[in-house]
Amino acid sequence: MVEAMVSSGDDQLETRLEQRLIELLGRLRFMGACLCSMSACLCSMSALSGCAIQAPPDLSDPVPERPNLNVFSANPLVTQVLIAESNQRINFNIPFTGDDGGERYIAQLWLDWGFEGARLVDQVAILPLSEAPLPDDQEEREVSLTWQLTGLISAGCHILTLQITPKSNVSDSLPFHPVESSLVASTTWWTNVDVHFAEQQTLKDCPSGPSTFANQ
Repeated sequence: MVEAMVSSGDDQLETRLEQRLIELLGRLRFMGACLCSMSACLCSMSALSGCAIQAPPDLSDPVPERPNLNVFSANPLVTQVLIAESNQRINFNIPFTGDDGGERYIAQLWLDWGFEGARLVDQVAILPLSEAPLPDDQEEREVSLTWQLTGLISAGCHILTLQITPKSNVSDSLPFHPVESSLVASTTWWTNVDVHFAEQQTLKDCPSGPSTFANQ
């Protein structure tokens, strides 16, 4: 009788232990499922966070660059002394490249630029590439300016300066001229006006004196 009671007690204890073990395994499985779910949530949040901190696109306005002149293809050649006479008309053509940033370039032709008595003799506005794109087989644009000599030009040596700069770099007051020299592309021609044939290649009485503009 006693042995039967002991055996029955052992069976009940074993059954309780099995039930506790089953309950414990169930809890472990539940906790594991929760951990997996939390991990997935954290991964999703991390991905969303990564998208949120990406750098925004650059929406700032493009800035026009200083153009580059192809002086080797200029006409007339920049290496020759130009022989000019009163009332003559001389055309100047030069190819150039440059990223205008959607802004017009301004081309100017100056007589004796940088010296006392400097005068603007011609000016043209160049449409941006966004409005006047180049053909696929063309890399350079070309600008043409004209010097119309008048009787007001003194005889002797003079300097013709062609400049191209962004429109935003041109002064608001007369005479309109470039403000910041670092944004200006320029080249020069030396000329003799109304001189004797024997002196055509000799430069004398060239311009001198203080600059008339602040950036020179």
